[in-house]
Amino acid sequence: MTRLSVGLSITGPESKAGQRCGGSGRPQVPIWCWSVALSLIAGILAGLPSVVSLPTALAAPGTPGVPQAPTVVYFEDFQNVPGPSPILHLNQYTGASGETYTADPQWLSNCNGWVASELQATTPAAQIADCTNLQSWNGVQQFAYALGVFAGSSNPAGNYAVSAATSADPGAGHVEFQTVNNIPFSSSNRFLTFSVDVAAGSCQAAHPLLQFFLLNSSGAATAVGSQIDGCSSTTTATAPAFGANGPATALVGTYTSNGALLFNGSSVGVRLVNNQASGTGNDHAFDNIRILDATPQLDKSLQPRRRSPRVASQL
Repeated sequence: MTRLSVGLSITGPESKAGQRCGGSGRPQVPIWCWSVALSLIAGILAGLPSVVSLPTALAAPGTPGVPQAPTVVYFEDFQNVPGPSPILHLNQYTGASGETYTADPQWLSNCNGWVASELQATTPAAQIADCTNLQSWNGVQQFAYALGVFAGSSNPAGNYAVSAATSADPGAGHVEFQTVNNIPFSSSNRFLTFSVDVAAGSCQAAHPLLQFFLLNSSGAATAVGSQIDGCSSTTTATAPAFGANGPATALVGTYTSNGALLFNGSSVGVRLVNNQASGTGNDHAFDNIRILDATPQLDKSLQPRRRSPRVASQL
């Protein structure tokens, strides 16, 4: 609100009764003196602008009524490979910023945990033996291709993703992906969540059931949101014939946790657990893991921004 403060000292001529408007002491002020004072105030107000402008906000404005996109705290796309060879397991891979990863043994064997791409060999002996057959290994490569298509890559054959083709039952509740060391994160009182890209096949059988956990500075894990069904997307992507396989269509999607955790600490880690016990189905690959800062922002605006003095503006 803009305030106008006007001080007047009126020492005008005496009235016919010999009284002055002002002076020393506190004489009773005649009515005609108030008339003079009000006339002077009206003259001053007439010279002021009729519209008061609100000062510019000190903070950068948001978009009131429109949720803002979360901020990416951490991102891993598994592209930091030395080349098509050697073919790496997840626990042999190092991210672009030096991050390393691990998983439980069930997810580092039986066609699981390979950082795979169609740029790699179609008939590598070690991977075929691990997957038990050529078709399963080539199917893993096609999953990586489908995820590249979904992400809009101009060269989906060069996209790398982590395999989870389950040539044997993995058992429930095992770690499929985890950061070995936490990622530095110095902000406090922030709401963090996660997202992951998944390509899934054999969805007529068991579905991958993925649960995100946040790791604090001491390594304690807290579940964030409910588990994700990797077959729940309605979006598809098709990889052309490759190796021993014909064209393959996968269900693909970016799955974001439906919850967030208020986080305080100096570092943060991520764990992804698969709660599906069966290897009949549960075939998928994952890519583009993100930790997201989804802290709400409160925006305010006045409508209209300009109003005459003493006239309300809606917040």
